[in-house]
Amino acid sequence: RRAMRIRQDKAAEAVTEYGDVMDCKILDISITGASIAIMPRPEIVEVLTIGRMRGRVVRHHDTGIGMEFIKDENERTRRHADH
Repeated sequence: RRAMRIRQDKAAEAVTEYGDVMDCKILDISITGASIAIMPRPEIVEVLTIGRMRGRVVRHHDTGIGMEFIKDENERTRRHADH
């Protein structure tokens, strides 16, 4: 893990790319990603939106998933234009 995690215990909803809504719980969160309790577990590489954050499932664990947040495409485009 690349960034310091902050423990959470917060109910949330995860929305899949297809619009399906799943109840979940945020277990911990950092600037780069989060650990989410969710069942059934979405497939690795699936993209979910939780609140205002979008992320890709990068691992499975006993109670759910680890996800890495996806940077906004507009932000990525602006950064490349500045170089």
